Amino acid sequence: MGKPSHIRYNHKLSKKFTELMFRRLKQFVFLLTGIFLSQLVWADVVLTYHIDGLKDPALENVQNRLKVDQATEPQPLSTQSIQTLYQRAPQTMLEAMQPFGFFKPVIASLSLSKVNDKHWVAKFKVNPGPALNITQLDVKVQGPGRTNVAVVKVLKHSPLQQGAVLNTQDYETFKRNLLNAAVTNGYLRARYRTSSIHIDKERYTAIVTLILDTGPQYYFGHVTFHQDTYDDAFLHRFVQFKPGEDFSTDSVLQLQKDLSSTEYFSSVTVQPDEKDLSKRQVPVDVHLTPSKARRYNFGLGYGTDTGPRATTSVDFRRVTDTGNYFKSFLQISEIESNLEARYVIPGANPVNEQYFYGASVSQETPNDSRGTTEKITVGKSDVFHGWRRTMSLNYQWDQYRLREDPKRYSHLLLPTVSLTHTRVDDPVFPRQGHTLSLTGLGSAKALASSVSFFQAQVSGKYITSPGEHNRIVLRGDLGYTGVKDKDLEKVPLSLQFFAGGADSIRGYDYQNLGPGRYLLVGSTEYQYEFKKNWFATVFVDAGNAVNSFRNPEGNVVGKKQPNIDLNEVLKYSAGVGALWASPVGPMEVTVAKSITDSHKKPKLQFSMGTTL
Repeated sequence: MGKPSHIRYNHKLSKKFTELMFRRLKQFVFLLTGIFLSQLVWADVVLTYHIDGLKDPALENVQNRLKVDQATEPQPLSTQSIQTLYQRAPQTMLEAMQPFGFFKPVIASLSLSKVNDKHWVAKFKVNPGPALNITQLDVKVQGPGRTNVAVVKVLKHSPLQQGAVLNTQDYETFKRNLLNAAVTNGYLRARYRTSSIHIDKERYTAIVTLILDTGPQYYFGHVTFHQDTYDDAFLHRFVQFKPGEDFSTDSVLQLQKDLSSTEYFSSVTVQPDEKDLSKRQVPVDVHLTPSKARRYNFGLGYGTDTGPRATTSVDFRRVTDTGNYFKSFLQISEIESNLEARYVIPGANPVNEQYFYGASVSQETPNDSRGTTEKITVGKSDVFHGWRRTMSLNYQWDQYRLREDPKRYSHLLLPTVSLTHTRVDDPVFPRQGHTLSLTGLGSAKALASSVSFFQAQVSGKYITSPGEHNRIVLRGDLGYTGVKDKDLEKVPLSLQFFAGGADSIRGYDYQNLGPGRYLLVGSTEYQYEFKKNWFATVFVDAGNAVNSFRNPEGNVVGKKQPNIDLNEVLKYSAGVGALWASPVGPMEVTVAKSITDSHKKPKLQFSMGTTL
C-alpha cells in the first residue's frame, strides 16, 4: 500500500472563497427580487372593456373573448399593446356575437383612456342589429335507429326550430347529442351524411341541415372475464345484459361501475371488443385484479362523544369463490364498546342484494345508565324502488340499569325493517342532497320476548347551497316507542331514545338527555365558505328524549303531571364552529351553549365523517 495522501487546508483561501460566493449569492438574490418586484408592479396592468347596448349571454361571451385576446399579448401590457387590443376589439366582438345570431352588428369605438399607470378603459357602443333566424331547417335521421327511444327523445327536445334565432352553440350541442344517442345505443357506425349551416348575409337567411345515418344495430356478444380467483357463474351475476340484446355503452359503463363498487377487486377494466364487427356482435372483455384476500385496519382516535377510542377490523374477502365474505369489527371507548362479526352471501345481483348472518356484543354507559347487549341476527339487504331496504330478524339478550334503578334483564325476538333513500351530488361533501331513513321494529311476549312493544323512527337530513359560498344543513329525528306504561322500564337501554352530543343537540353531553319513549330533535345550520373548503358555521339545535310530554324531566318512570307547553320540554342550544371539507369527509369543531339550561357552560365538541 502507498502512503496516504494529505490535503493541506488553507483557511485564508477558504475564507476569501466563501466571501466571494456570498457576495455573488447576494447579487443573485437581489436580481431575482428585482425581477419579482417588477412583476408585482407591472403584472396587474389591465385593459377594461365597457360595452353598452349588449346583453347576456352574448355580452358574457364577448367579454370572455376579449380577456382571452388580452392574455395573448406580452405581459405586462405596454401602451402599444393596449392600442393594438383596442383596434382589433371590434372584430373580436363581432366573432363573439355571431354564435348568438348577431351577424350585422354596428360597433362604435368611443374612447380609450388611461385611468392610471396600471389601468386603461376602452369604451364601445354596440347596436347588435336584428338576430338571424333559421329560415329553413332540415333535420332527419335515417336508418333503423330512427325509431330508437333515446334518438327520438333528443329529436323531440331539439333547441333548433324554424323561425327561431340561430344559435350555433345550440346547434353544435344538439348535433353532438344526437350522434351520441345513436352510438351509445348500439348504432356504432352512425355518421352524418350532411351537417351544415348556410348563411346568406345579404338576404340575411340561414339554412340548417342535419342528416344522420344511424347504420345497422349492433348487439352484445359474450362477456369474458379475465381472472382466476372467482367462479365465472358468480361474476356473470354482475352482468345485467345478455348476448343478443341491443348493445349499449351505458350498460357497459354500469358493469364497470358495479364491479368497481365492490371490495372484491382492486382494478377493473371493461372493454368492448370492436375489432371484428362483421356479425354485428360486440364481445366484452373484463379484466379483473382481485383485492387482497384479507384486510386489517387499526385505529386510535378521540371524539367528544366517545372520548379516547381504539378500533380494529379484519375482513376475509375470499371465504368462497362465489363471493361469500366475513367481516369483524371491534371498538373500545369510554361510552360505547362493541364487537361485531358478520358473514355475507351475495344475492342474485351482488351489488344490490346481500344475505347476512351476524353476532355482536356491545356495552354502553349513557347518562348515568349502563347496559350490555348480546345479539344474533339474520337478514337481507336489497334495493327497493330506489330505497336501500334491510329486513332482519334479531334475537338479543340485555342486562341494564337505568340510572338508580335496579339491574334488569330482557330477551327479545325483534323483526326489524329499515328503508333509506339518499341522493347527493357528491358522496363525500355534498352541496345539494338529502337522506331519509325509516326504521320499524317490535317484539311480542307471545314470541319468546320479555316485553311487547313496537318502535318507529324517522331520521332525515337536507342540504342546499344557495349561492357559491353558502351551505345550509337541516336535520331532524323523530322516534316513538309504543308500550304500556307499566312495561316501559322493561324496554332495554339499547332500545331507549337518547339525545345530546355532536350529532344531536350540541351543548349537551353525548346521550345526556333521556332515556325516553319519545325522541324529537331538529337542527338548522348555516355554513359560509370563507376559504376554499373552509367554512364558518352558526347553528341552532333543539329537542329532547322524554318519556312523557307531561314530564319534562324525561325519566323512564315519572309521575304524571299536567300537560305543559312543548317549549318547556324541548332543550335549545346555539353555537358557532369551523368546518373543513377534507378529502375523506367533513371535520367540524363547534362551541355550543345551552339556551334552556343557562347554568350550563359552553361546550366544545368535535365531529367528523360523511355529511349524509
